[in-house]
Amino acid sequence: YTDLDKLICNISDVVNIFREFGMIIQHTFAATPQGQSETEIETMNFMPDLMEFLVFNKSILELIIPDKNIIKKILHVRQFEFLMNLKLKCISVLFDNIIHSSNEFAQILKKSENKNVLADLYKKIYADLFEKFSSLIDLDNVNISPNVIYNMINGQQGLIFGNLISSILAFNASIYVIENRKLDLLNEFLENKNYSYKKNLIKFISSIDEDYYKVFLAKCLKIKNIHIESYFDVETQAD
Repeated sequence: YTDLDKLICNISDVVNIFREFGMIIQHTFAATPQGQSETEIETMNFMPDLMEFLVFNKSILELIIPDKNIIKKILHVRQFEFLMNLKLKCISVLFDNIIHSSNEFAQILKKSENKNVLADLYKKIYADLFEKFSSLIDLDNVNISPNVIYNMINGQQGLIFGNLISSILAFNASIYVIENRKLDLLNEFLENKNYSYKKNLIKFISSIDEDYYKVFLAKCLKIKNIHIESYFDVETQAD
């Protein structure tokens, strides 16, 4: 900042502040006197994600931004960016899942002389999920995400699954907080007496009497006509 009198804090700065505050809360309340953290892979990004969903709630934005047209544009861009990032996460999840659970693919790896089998698989998944944007994407320049490779090398393949779970739980929590005016959330489950952050967090999440996945699809991804027998048989506006 070169001038303290100028209003130069944009929405990205606000989101980063909220996310960092979530990280501070998590590391503060989840820590034991020995410095160990009670957070696990499924909830590693829960508090930062919760704070981000809160700041992008329309009622919260109205407290920060007086112009309704600007709020509308912000929410539109947010929805697009979130869906694109979610697709990229799903690509990594499907890629990881096939590599570690498909016997058929394992046999292909053993028998094939093609050194680009993994890259081809990643491109195939990428092309399938971004089919509607195929005219805008040069698949020849699509490569395996460095994060996927990094997680595999470090034995953290489950991290991407945890990130998806965290997003779903955090979105439901944000809806619960806003709709039930649970603004005293910190007092409810972040009191880390006897270092029971994880227990209090599970208790709070369990108190949300909803189908987390269905709420996430309907209210976050704007997917309509969800068939109970199959979450994959849907009509969607997400694309």
